[in-house]
Formats: sequence, structure tokens, C-alpha cells
Amino acid sequence: MQGGYFLGRQPIVDAKRHVVGYELLYRGGADAQHADFGEDYDSASIKVIANAFARFGLKGVLGPHLGLINVTRDMLLSDCVNALPKERVIFEILENAEFDEALVRRCKDLEERGYRLALDDYVVDDPREPYLDLVKLVKLDLPAIDKGELRPLARSLVRAGKIVLAEKVETAEQFETCRKVGCTFFQGYFFARPSTLSARDGGEDRNGLVQILSMTERADTERLAEAVEAQPELSLRLLRIANSAESGGVEPIASLRAVIVRLGRSSLRRWVSILLLADAVGDPAGPRFQNALRGARLLELLSERTRAGCEAGSAFLSGILRSLADAGDTDMEELISGLDLDEVICEGLLQGTGIIGELLLLTGSLTGIGDGPRVDDIEEQLAHLGLTTEILLEEETRAYEWVHEMAAELSGV
Repeated sequence: MQGGYFLGRQPIVDAKRHVVGYELLYRGGADAQHADFGEDYDSASIKVIANAFARFGLKGVLGPHLGLINVTRDMLLSDCVNALPKERVIFEILENAEFDEALVRRCKDLEERGYRLALDDYVVDDPREPYLDLVKLVKLDLPAIDKGELRPLARSLVRAGKIVLAEKVETAEQFETCRKVGCTFFQGYFFARPSTLSARDGGEDRNGLVQILSMTERADTERLAEAVEAQPELSLRLLRIANSAESGGVEPIASLRAVIVRLGRSSLRRWVSILLLADAVGDPAGPRFQNALRGARLLELLSERTRAGCEAGSAFLSGILRSLADAGDTDMEELISGLDLDEVICEGLLQGTGIIGELLLLTGSLTGIGDGPRVDDIEEQLAHLGLTTEILLEEETRAYEWVHEMAAELSGV
């Protein structure tokens, strides 16, 4: 399958060999038998989360079971893990993660909020022993543990109140031994090899998405739902997101009107923007995509701090449209013709006037997006808008953090 999306999963079973969960694994293709990502563990973790969350949907991947997701230190410290519901996932901290003060604090915070953590590839005399209190589950790296050391190690973990999972179980004898020494869960080729789920990249209608983006400002919910229905892949993805999201509620939903109400227009606007930018500039993990999204988010954040004031949604939309025109080398007037845009947006994009025009000038100078004029004196332009360098630095930091979070959640879109 070319241009598709892939996700590996391997069953985790209990002592009766009943499936209780799946470890979700990065796969680069339909025929891949293992994760081939070099040293880019963050990218692999991002794509697993993005595909499980948006492309396939947690319910389709896990059914009623739990999912174990490998996370690096940086991934755990980022906000993207908040996209997954704590009732459905366990974050498996990779063995090379450095437990410094920041990671320990983050683990405690996640635990307090109800998330569960696991240690991967645990062995005898493991240097992570001081951090056992931070996790609920410990995965034993069976091939790396001598048979005589397995029993005391497993028993010590059970006494410490940990759930013990034996991984890389390849024979019936190993399974029986692990069961007798106190392991609760089991994973390995003896039970099942990892399988790969795949989804076709259906693509989206660019003009239709631009139309939906403009409609998020003023159109009523029924009209907006009808427009979304005309985009099959977007419709399916939004349904999955709404039914998977932690904040979504317990009742599954099936209508696009209910999806729009649950997610909110701001969230819908962001998802459509991501799809458009991904199509225009490429990989969400790439610098062009992240710079384009940063420019739109910064414009939105600064709009809320200006002396004149400006609708944040209008500012974000203006930033996205500028990036689309810049990426596609498209005339702005042609891009927005036929769109139901507020007059202040049109004036800002076409004439560079009004509060939108001034913010586009400032953020264009900062990000290099667009071919419009640039500001020679940033501080003077900030003062004109009622802003300061301190406000700019603060909002730039917020924009960077938000972009990394969104790119992590949506990589692979």
C-alpha cells in the first residue's frame, strides 16, 4: 500500500491466555515486521499516537482492551500524551529514558491525574529500581534474565505492589515458568506475532477544506455539518477524535453535528488547518509545517493582547490562509474568492490594513512567511499595537509549545 498509514500491535494476555491489551508499535509499511526508524524514537512514538488516535481510532485498534504505548523521555514531558484517554492507555517508558528531576516530576503529575506508567525491559540490578514507585506495571526482559534470577526478581516486584508482565515469551515452558513465579501478564511470539493495521490515504478536496475553514467563523452548525459530510476522510477522522478524546464523554456519537458541538469550532478549525497545511507544505514534523502553524498561532495569541483587540479565530484563520497562499505560490485574491470571510480578514489579507493587516506584517517579519513587506523596527511595531517585547517573547514561547503539541498529535495526517 503506497501513501498509507500503518500501526503495529501485539497482544498481551493473562494467565488463561485471554487478550487483555495490545502493545502499539511503529510500522513504516504494510510488510514491516519491526520498527525501522533509526534513532528517531520520538518520531516513531508520535506516529503511533497520531495513528492510534486519529487515523484508526482507539476503539478500532484496542476494542475494549488497554493499549501500551512506548514513549521517550521527551514525549512524556510533552503535552501530546494528554490527547489519549487515561482509562485506555498505559505509557511504557523506554529503557533509555533518563530519570532526571523533570521526568520524575512529570511522572508524579501524570499519576496524580490518573495516568498509568510502565517500565520497559526491566532486568536484574536495573538502575531504574529507585523509580519503581512511579509506575504501576513492570515489563521483564525475559532473554536478559537468567532462569535462576527470574523468580526472586518477579517476587520482589510483586511484593512491591507492581503488576509484572513477562515479555518476549517464546515457548510453553517459558510461559509456565513466568506464570509460576508471579507474572500476571504475558507477551511474545508464543502467543502471537505483531500484526500491522493499515489505512489508505484517501486525500482531501483542498477547495472544500478551505471553504469549511472559512465557515467555522460564522456558518450555523447545520450548514457546517453538511460541508464536513462532503469530505469523507475528514468526517471519519473527526468522528474518531470525538469518540476517543478524554474530554469527549462516555456516550459514543455518530452524527457530524454532534461532533462539531462536542469538539467545538476552535478544535474543528485547527484540524482542518492541519490537513490543509500538511497537504501544502508536507510532513507535520517538518520545519516548514511547524513554522507555518507557529505563524498562525502567534498571530492568534497576539491578537488577544493588542490595544485595538481582535477576534482570535479571525486572526488564526488569516494566518493559515497566508501560509496556504505562500506555500502554494497562489494569488491571495484567488485563494479567498468565494469564501464567506469577515471584511476585517479580507482587508488584512488583500490590502494589509486594519488590525489583521498590522499583525500579519509583524508575524510575517518574525517568521518569514509570505512575500509582503517587512518591519524594520520590531519594537516600534509592537508599541504601535500596544505590545511589548516581553509580551512577544511570552506568546512566542506559547506558540512554539502549542505547535510541538499539535505536530505530535497530528503527525502522519
